[in-house]
Amino acid sequence: MHIGHGGVTDGVMAEIERALAAHELIKVRAGSADRVSRATLLAAICARTDATPVQSVGKVMVLWRPRSVDRDAPRRSPDEVSLSVRQFSAAWRLMCVDGPGHALAASAGIEYIFSGLPIGFFNLGLLTERRVSDDRLRSLGRDACTWASDKGVPWMFVVTHDALEAGTDAAAVLDGCGLAPVMPLTGMLAQHLSPAARIPDDLHLAVPQDDAGCSAILDVNAAAYSMDLDAAKALVGTRSFWKDHVAVLGRAADTPACCATVLMVDGYRYVALVATDPAHQRRGFADAAMRRALEIASETHGERPTVLHATDAGRPVYERMGYAAISTHTIFMEKRFLADH
Repeated sequence: MHIGHGGVTDGVMAEIERALAAHELIKVRAGSADRVSRATLLAAICARTDATPVQSVGKVMVLWRPRSVDRDAPRRSPDEVSLSVRQFSAAWRLMCVDGPGHALAASAGIEYIFSGLPIGFFNLGLLTERRVSDDRLRSLGRDACTWASDKGVPWMFVVTHDALEAGTDAAAVLDGCGLAPVMPLTGMLAQHLSPAARIPDDLHLAVPQDDAGCSAILDVNAAAYSMDLDAAKALVGTRSFWKDHVAVLGRAADTPACCATVLMVDGYRYVALVATDPAHQRRGFADAAMRRALEIASETHGERPTVLHATDAGRPVYERMGYAAISTHTIFMEKRFLADH
């Protein structure tokens, strides 16, 4: 979102409000080149929206405001929330086990799953405690930062909002621990998928048969999410990693265009690494790749329920496929690593 020289008009504020309501975490680009003016602008926006400033680099400001709780919405069952957290943990254990600095640990309230790769996505601290208060979350955040302090790699701290006491503002609490929110996620579950649309004529879907094809899955994700994932190719970019799971790569004009994978996790089909190269987005490619991966997993392992953790951008797609929300999470990262992400 861009703020021009006209400043924070009512129209601009309305757009910011809509963006915060939809995405929680947004980027705002200020037109002013003056740093003091940008700081004043940021303070004014935060005051009017109750948003929290997360980061300001150059002319780009990152704002965060948790969605308000819908008190009329159905409460999620503890079993569904626990399933979501268990699937998160088990999937990351599979992906990180062969990492160069693999480390597993658990303390009261947190599970650590680190690969040792210099990629935050592959190093995880997962909140596992329930009914967490402000003070307890603050303590857990500090414990997590202390545990990770000698690992030398970026990492994610995943907070499950359904596990927090009512009124707990995770972003405000963890800010004092040096942790900033970077992405909201929604845990989702489906027993069966809705009918599929026709696969686009110019899309060819296949299971990669060599390391090059499996590595291309990471290349597509890197392009889609603007991340450098080369260091992960030795970890999950090999045919040997996927021999007991499912990877599908979609090509358009013989160029990798989309991908999806399914990990078999404790009797569930866990969907991960779904992405479409930006040059091919909004054509139904990821939907087709994901359905094909789930279909192959069913042919091999039987029809099983499927779980995933969706970004805000992906959630509407998955809802149309038949997934329903079972949990809400936010990924936090240490601020000292954010300049590189």
